[in-house]
Amino acid sequence: MEKNLLFVYGTLMRNHAKVKQLVGQVNLKFLCSGKIEGVLFDIGEYPGAIEDKGKFVHGEVYEISDCYVIFNKLDKYEEFNSDNPKKSLFVRKKIKVLLDEGKNAIATVYLYNGNTEDLKVIPDGKWRNQAHHLKKRAKHNMRNHLKS
Repeated sequence: MEKNLLFVYGTLMRNHAKVKQLVGQVNLKFLCSGKIEGVLFDIGEYPGAIEDKGKFVHGEVYEISDCYVIFNKLDKYEEFNSDNPKKSLFVRKKIKVLLDEGKNAIATVYLYNGNTEDLKVIPDGKWRNQAHHLKKRAKHNMRNHLKS
């Protein structure tokens, strides 16, 4: 039987704890890190990925035990409406993932569906690095604000 996999690259990764709040630990099992062909954009408090050949978005791969429950919750979180995908903030799609162990797998991913024209590209395709940078910048700004 084929495994149902989910690829995440932003606020649903392990260090952000959103994934456990949303779907619970029972329904997801972390498998490994991986990457998809695409470009990662900084949308502010979260990233958005689009498909693009030759570039990569890095993230994590989970095995899903109850697709209906998980996708029902994640669709709401990602503002995906299966009845009207064109109006959705993110769209749910099955896509090829290159697993860290070197194998390929097919996983579901939420891809950004908005206009990327004015968004900043995250060049290394790693939201964790960007999130860490944003936290450091926020602390620096807070310290400078307190000094004033």
